[in-house]
Amino acid sequence: MVKKRLLEFLAYLEVGQNAFEMKAGISNGYINNVKESIGTKIINKISAAFPELNIHWLLTGEGEMLNSGEKVNTNVGTKKTDAIFELICYIKERDRIRDMEIKEKDAKIEQLVRENAIMQTQIEMTKKVDAQDIASCVDAKHSKSG
Repeated sequence: MVKKRLLEFLAYLEVGQNAFEMKAGISNGYINNVKESIGTKIINKISAAFPELNIHWLLTGEGEMLNSGEKVNTNVGTKKTDAIFELICYIKERDRIRDMEIKEKDAKIEQLVRENAIMQTQIEMTKKVDAQDIASCVDAKHSKSG
């Protein structure tokens, strides 16, 4: 039920979950994971970011959604601001994924460099053996003909 009231407040503000979470300083996706209640730390963060929200109403459903005499925080409630926050969240997630991909590729490059070094050593050893074999054959041929 807390989640339902929280979503009702977001709808009232005309703000998306990401923008709300960012403004309140809570983790991205927190609202989606709300079950029965919200912890004290999160309540304090929400209350600080949205003083107009009646916390008693949020937790119990009793009373009015807004504290009496409080002005609605209009810094968050615009669709343009919400879109900007959504874009920021998207960019952060995209950057996180790219960072992971870069780390994976760096690890693969290191592996290939090691494999290349081993192969180069094997090639050099093969060249030395081939040169020795050729020299032995030439020596053997000269000793037979001489």
